[in-house]
Amino acid sequence: MTDLTPILNTLLSQHNKPPMPIPPTKQNYTTLTDEFLKEAYRIVRQSLYPTKHPKSTS
Repeated sequence: MTDLTPILNTLLSQHNKPPMPIPPTKQNYTTLTDEFLKEAYRIVRQSLYPTKHPKSTS
């Protein structure tokens, strides 16, 4: 699919309007998704596998 953002921005500038933001690339989306999943894994892992051993009650 062709990105029409540059053409639209040219038309907008002719009418003294602000340009459209450039849409994120698939690589950026993938990177953001990976970082989100890594952070979620760290949070869940901490609650499932605590690093401190429970105190003995005896």
